[in-house]
Amino acid sequence: MRALAFFGLLALGGCATLTADQCKVANWRALGVEDGALGYGETRFLEYTNDCAKAGVTPDRTAWEDGRKDGLLQFCTPKGAYSAGVDGRPFRGRCTPETPAQLAALKKGQTFHTITDEIDFLRIQILELNQEIRDIYNDSDRHRRRVTFAGIRSGVLYGEIARLRHQIRHLREDREAYRF
Repeated sequence: MRALAFFGLLALGGCATLTADQCKVANWRALGVEDGALGYGETRFLEYTNDCAKAGVTPDRTAWEDGRKDGLLQFCTPKGAYSAGVDGRPFRGRCTPETPAQLAALKKGQTFHTITDEIDFLRIQILELNQEIRDIYNDSDRHRRRVTFAGIRSGVLYGEIARLRHQIRHLREDREAYRF
């Protein structure tokens, strides 16, 4: 059970690399279920094959494929499509047929992902502006003649930070419309 939990974390983390010890104890069907539930394709199994070859282990393709089929039953739903969109993972071509409900959920998730990325970008800009303000005041302490400039420049930066925070608030409100 402990190994299964570890493989679950491994799959969620997006890391396909297995150690030699993991290859030796792997439950290939369980890995297939987890990979299918996350929408991974054949390349995932090929990564396992390459990783385990170093340990002299041949993965059980049939068990993995059987598990992946079961996992795809979870993934090939509107909720699975939405999750793929939110996480920025591929969905198209994983499920046959793709339904209009799945594609609508995927688009909704992708929009949520895009807005979240924009919020993250704005938050980074705020961090950079705050650092610039700290740098101005650290520099002005050493050079008293620049204090006036520091006050003016930091006021402009604080205004920009307020504008970015306002933009983030609006984006968060907009993003709520794209929750599943």
